[in-house]
Amino acid sequence: MANVNINEPVSANIKSDSKVTLGGHGGLVGHIMYLVRQNRMVRDRLYKRKWDQYERTFRGLYSGMDRTRDGERSKLVAPALAAAIESTAATMEDAIFSRERWFDVSDNIGDDQPDDVKQAHNHLEEDFNLAGVPEQIAKVVLNGCLYGTGIGKINITRREVRKVVNGEVVKDYRPLVTLEAIPPWEFVIDSQARDIESALFVAHETHVPRNVIWTKQKKNITAKSTYRVTRRRIQHALLASRLPTARASPTPLMARSSLQSTTGWSRQACSKVLSTSRRKTYRVMAM
Repeated sequence: MANVNINEPVSANIKSDSKVTLGGHGGLVGHIMYLVRQNRMVRDRLYKRKWDQYERTFRGLYSGMDRTRDGERSKLVAPALAAAIESTAATMEDAIFSRERWFDVSDNIGDDQPDDVKQAHNHLEEDFNLAGVPEQIAKVVLNGCLYGTGIGKINITRREVRKVVNGEVVKDYRPLVTLEAIPPWEFVIDSQARDIESALFVAHETHVPRNVIWTKQKKNITAKSTYRVTRRRIQHALLASRLPTARASPTPLMARSSLQSTTGWSRQACSKVLSTSRRKTYRVMAM
């Protein structure tokens, strides 16, 4: 049996001993991305079509895939389902937020100071209102009524608090707990699990705006990662945006604009990639 030293930190991006990597990643990252990819395919195969049908029916959108028989010509989408979902969601929200204290904090047994729980409850309620937790709970309830499962993600961020000390404004930071409603198509879980506790992993896939990534990179919160750019990946990126490929573009300017709008890379990086040889691989800094 191999000996493992747990005292020395090991990077998650360390390359594995095997020459075969998964999706260009090795080690722990490759293993995680493999699990996410496989279970995402299982999830989409079982539920994606139903979720799209529920969304169209709730929004009143017609699609030929929703026909119950071949000879059906009517394109009417009855609003009965949307009214039932909104009524059920409103009932559940009223049951949660109808009271003045819509959540409670229990004190530990044998505490000689019962007033500390009331103070903690008041601070927590203020933070929840500041972070918009009731609005996110309403979205979770609506997603649960529409898709069958409501998912919420708890985040811990920093809140800036300004105080006046000796006539000067002093900035201080304190933790702030927030809640984020996640639609089911952004949530990936182990397909063999019955709940989160028994799942091997859970993952949240979402699109983050570039300005958020830039801000976190400047603050050294997010590392500046690199992507291995190949001709095949460029063609896939251009094909995903339904724009002409670099080879079929009539002008280099159109090819560069297509690649820049699809990948979000800089103008210099796109020009460098498009002007290189087909077989050569470059490492281009993301954004």
